[in-house]
Amino acid sequence: MTFYLPTCKGVALVAMGMVLCSCGGGNEPSVSVLQAPAAQAGVVRPMMQAVPKITGNVATAIQVFQAFVGQAPSYSMLAAYTTQTTSNAPAFAASVASGYARISDANLALMVLNNLGITASSVPAVNAQGQSEYTLLLDALGQMFAYYSPAMRGQIILNATGLLANLENDPTYGPVAINYINQTWVNFNYATNVSNDSPAVLPVATANAGSGQSVLSGTSVALDASASVAAGGTLTYAWTLASKPDGSSASLSNASAVNASFTPDQVGAYVANLTVSDGTVTSGAASVSVTAALMHDSGVTASQCYGSGSNTLVSCAGTAALALNSDQDGMIGRDVTSASSSDGKLGFSFSAVGSYASTECVKDSLTGLVWEGKPTLGDRASSNSYSNFGDGRSADASAYVTAVNTSKLCGYSNWRLPTRDELQALVDYSVASPGPGVDTTWFPNTAAGSYWSASAYLGSTAKAWYVSFANGTVSSDTRSVKLPLRLVR
Repeated sequence: MTFYLPTCKGVALVAMGMVLCSCGGGNEPSVSVLQAPAAQAGVVRPMMQAVPKITGNVATAIQVFQAFVGQAPSYSMLAAYTTQTTSNAPAFAASVASGYARISDANLALMVLNNLGITASSVPAVNAQGQSEYTLLLDALGQMFAYYSPAMRGQIILNATGLLANLENDPTYGPVAINYINQTWVNFNYATNVSNDSPAVLPVATANAGSGQSVLSGTSVALDASASVAAGGTLTYAWTLASKPDGSSASLSNASAVNASFTPDQVGAYVANLTVSDGTVTSGAASVSVTAALMHDSGVTASQCYGSGSNTLVSCAGTAALALNSDQDGMIGRDVTSASSSDGKLGFSFSAVGSYASTECVKDSLTGLVWEGKPTLGDRASSNSYSNFGDGRSADASAYVTAVNTSKLCGYSNWRLPTRDELQALVDYSVASPGPGVDTTWFPNTAAGSYWSASAYLGSTAKAWYVSFANGTVSSDTRSVKLPLRLVR
């Protein structure tokens, strides 16, 4: 999406894949609805709603009311509004907009987009420059309100609602458009019922595929549709694995359940799509991306190999080490193939997250995971320890996760306890006990002890796995034991 402020007396907004208005002659620029573009070649159309699209003056009345008020009109309102739109739709839209004269341009843009179902989570796409499509649209709509006179607010929204209803095929706004069409239909059913004498907020079935994930290849991924919304009845779920890396044979398990799963078997990006149905309408498709990466090298160096007939560490290039085994840890891996230690000790690769200090968060450049940093003091210090019951009780790992997400550490609210494999990937096995066995340049203030993981011990529900940063061991203990934590996202 691109926003233009030309020198002529008009303004053009290329948004939702098209122009909302155009330059015109005269003292006041004209604003005209343009047709939706043809479907892009190669774009797979999301599953369409199970109801026909409502068109004409009734649809216009319902859609404009939804955009400004976020509700379905009452029976009497719909009758009056339809009469007005039949006579002069722009005048009707301007009349509704006049009730919001005191709202700032920016806040009006935020309110309208939210009422149309356009949010940062429903439009997660970014452009080629890495900019959020939602943020660009929000800013551009606010600027359009500011550029035109307040009397034009209704016409702008009238255009936007008509355009959104025709974007079912758009790769960015398609799912939102389908949900919006479903919203119009639900509002229509309500407003045409003579017994409904007041406006109402009416939810529609909306799919939510959860947050993106970064995992290690070979680690099972749990997909979560629990945040999806049902308009009525019981939701049914349909997951599909829309894309995966070349050579991958990964497939979904429990594809019709709220929690589906799959195991990435290749490094790269996977995309899962979700639609939900409440028995009346089917939602637009929601997507979630999963990035699978290789585990780090172990950190064991080229001078830490064993030789034949001895338990003394020797050079991995020596004849004694080669005679024992030519594939020892210190002979293979990234610590051998990459000679740079500028981004962490050989075998590892870390980077800063924006301007945040390493005591706040650090990115693992190989896996894509972002790790919680540890300050010297305070609630997040490694000197604090927690149980691992997972039920939200005080001083439990689950309560700590909630607290960190509430604080939006480094701007994120999807922190979680790492799996056993993810946590072990941080261990630097070149460091002898008592450690800490980790790159302390990037992970300062790490306690040389055991940290809880999210992995359950299958032999007993009363136990979970931990990883030791004192000696690199991975073992289990009862969940009541209190250990330090390091969260990941």
